Amino acid sequence: TLTALQAQDHVCSCIGNPTHKVTASSGNIFYINSIGSAITKDYSNPLTRFCMHDYPEDGRGNMSQVHHGSKMLHDLPKELLVPSICVDNNIYFRNELLQSTTGFFIPTYFFQGNVSSRDTEQASLQVLALGYPVVRMEAGFAVDPECIILEVSSFQWTYIDLQTDIHLCGFTCR
Repeated sequence: TLTALQAQDHVCSCIGNPTHKVTASSGNIFYINSIGSAITKDYSNPLTRFCMHDYPEDGRGNMSQVHHGSKMLHDLPKELLVPSICVDNNIYFRNELLQSTTGFFIPTYFFQGNVSSRDTEQASLQVLALGYPVVRMEAGFAVDPECIILEVSSFQWTYIDLQTDIHLCGFTCR
């Protein structure tokens, strides 16, 4: 067991000890782990990275994982929502205008959901966006107050891409 303790000390000296000993005023001793440090290590580990879930999942009433819960899907405060998504090496942000294959859109929320394809009967888990459709008009852009859901794979142009397109009215370029 001396070898195990030496190995533990060596690992802690290399990557740091995530556990901190805390003594309460009552004299009770407990240990605190840094959640941020644990998440950072999980994302940097190629074996655990692909098991991580970045987006809450619509489990359609079923819950077997924490990211399936309706609180993660519906009740999460806006400041804790994932701010962006990367699609085909383009980064799309929440609350920014983008262009999809179906038109203009302002995403407000990213989540995962099972989507059925016309080609197959089995549904597959895909990242979706809840947001507002936007219509280009002569005077500018009009935002529809009714939210819709789009597959993020349909996103084509970022807000910055749209700003550089001089043919779009309603933008004042930099």
